[in-house]
Amino acid sequence: MKIALVCFNLSWQAGGVRLIYEEAHALMRLGHTVALYTPEFDEQVYPELWRGIDIRVVRPAKPLVWQYASAGLWGRVREKREQVRRMTDAARRIAAAIDADTDLVNLHDFAYRVAPFYKPRNPGAKLVWYMADPPYQYLPKTNILYDVASRAWNAYADIVERKVFASLDAAVTLIKRNQAWLEARGVRTSIVWTGIDAKAFSAPVRTLQGGKQLTLMTVGALNKYRRFEDAIEAVRILREGGRDVRLVVVCKNIWEQDAYLAELKQFVAERKLEPYVELMPQGASEEELKKLYATSHIFVLPIHLPPPRNGFGWQMVAFEALAAGLPLIVCRTNDVMEALKDGETALAVEPKSPEQIAHKVKMLMDDPAMYKKIATAGQEFVRKNMSWEKFAQGIIDAIELNRKTK
Repeated sequence: MKIALVCFNLSWQAGGVRLIYEEAHALMRLGHTVALYTPEFDEQVYPELWRGIDIRVVRPAKPLVWQYASAGLWGRVREKREQVRRMTDAARRIAAAIDADTDLVNLHDFAYRVAPFYKPRNPGAKLVWYMADPPYQYLPKTNILYDVASRAWNAYADIVERKVFASLDAAVTLIKRNQAWLEARGVRTSIVWTGIDAKAFSAPVRTLQGGKQLTLMTVGALNKYRRFEDAIEAVRILREGGRDVRLVVVCKNIWEQDAYLAELKQFVAERKLEPYVELMPQGASEEELKKLYATSHIFVLPIHLPPPRNGFGWQMVAFEALAAGLPLIVCRTNDVMEALKDGETALAVEPKSPEQIAHKVKMLMDDPAMYKKIATAGQEFVRKNMSWEKFAQGIIDAIELNRKTK
């Protein structure tokens, strides 16, 4: 098949960018012809992943808006409207650029907006949306004006966007909550887990020896919901308990969260943990990341959004760590727990609980057999259930599933 992939942002060092590059390569390995369309591309981001992909940059009239600058309500409303305008312009231009004989168009995240513009050009093409998270959803706000505005915006978006969704043939997402959101809006949806290049990340499961130095690791774009401070506090607890534990935090500052970065540095300094906690706001290349996985012992993922969301979306890094032979300690509200089992392929902790993180680390340090069991089971789970070919085929199969269920 001739397949077009569309992503609105290929300029960030982030999981979504890595995912679409891996998908493109997997589709080509399956024998398909692939072109990747985007309004934003940075050749310095994951050069080892985008090489060999036909990337076609279609510039919008104005750069897309990804961050809000206004603090006030009306300024934020104006920015939101402008963001939508620019995305719509980008969608229209990309739809005009996609080859008219394309068989399948896979739209990633906000690129779903391309669908109503491309469908009239090529009615025979199948349009599949990969949605990592809903593009809009109401969440209560403490400020009454903001809450009213949020309700109004989401009600308006639900009316307008349903017309866009009507141009889609199917969707793919990662978790049941998102599947329910999509199907409530009339989009037939399959759950397909992201792939992992298990061979690329694979490393032998470590053999722990009591009393030896141990390195914890965590990865994620810098923002306060990552709750890196929980992992840092766990290090303090462990070290005060006589454990020689260190922590590496790969926290690419793509959102320019300088204030939070300063808070984290102060958090580390106040606990006198500078020699034992390494913050990496510059991020890490693909090769550097693999080396860090291979030289660490336990992966910690404390990320959590408070109620009413009460959780957080799918994290590819969790499965990369498992592939690298690291036992995973993860907040139980994380969506990856839909795939994993507590006590078997991962160890779950309650949200915002550095004490529980420290306790789980001690359990693994004191029981090398448990450490090996959890790490081995997690690694085997990834090897058997997750690959980029499976993910790519899942995108294609979503069309066939949609045909059968109509």
